[in-house]
Amino acid sequence: MQPRPQSQYLDYVIESGSSYGMDFKYKYEFKKVYFWAVYSLTFVERLAERTNEAGSTYIDKYFPHFDRRHNVNLVGTYTFDREKSWNLNVRWNYGSGFPFTQTQGFFERINTAPGNPDPKTQNGDIGVYFTDINKGRLPSFHRMDVSLSKKMNFKKNTSLTITAAATNVYNRENIFYFDRSRFTRINQLPIIPTVGINLSF
Repeated sequence: MQPRPQSQYLDYVIESGSSYGMDFKYKYEFKKVYFWAVYSLTFVERLAERTNEAGSTYIDKYFPHFDRRHNVNLVGTYTFDREKSWNLNVRWNYGSGFPFTQTQGFFERINTAPGNPDPKTQNGDIGVYFTDINKGRLPSFHRMDVSLSKKMNFKKNTSLTITAAATNVYNRENIFYFDRSRFTRINQLPIIPTVGINLSF
């Protein structure tokens, strides 16, 4: 048997698959109102060679962790006065759940490598039995961000802008990740109000 040649690509896993979808965009702009909407429908699949318990190989089709079926973005801006010094901005985003590999069960994982304590007396770590790769879907994500800004012009090239904003204004509990060992759901950031001042000169 010839030895496998060394290559700069040996650190990568080569897979095949497909990715396809479509986007719908709508834009409206009239006087003091600006509105922009985008809907994306995407499908991403991968094919990987697996080996079963009997030693036979087969092709497994699965969804990668970044496969998001539906994604919606809505952006709106309203200008209150003729000088365009007051601006209200609203953004809302929705995304369907990402794929993830579900937990099937737990077991005590004993380290039997040389130099470790006796397997009959040591306390093992928590091991996890997983289901097939990415057969589950996380909960959907949606969030609204709002900001109100006031711009004041002092001189020809000097202006001051004050902005009050809030991220996740209705305090949606969007999942960040799930701690399998503690069996606890960790959410993303809650509602966060902010105030900013920007001086340009």
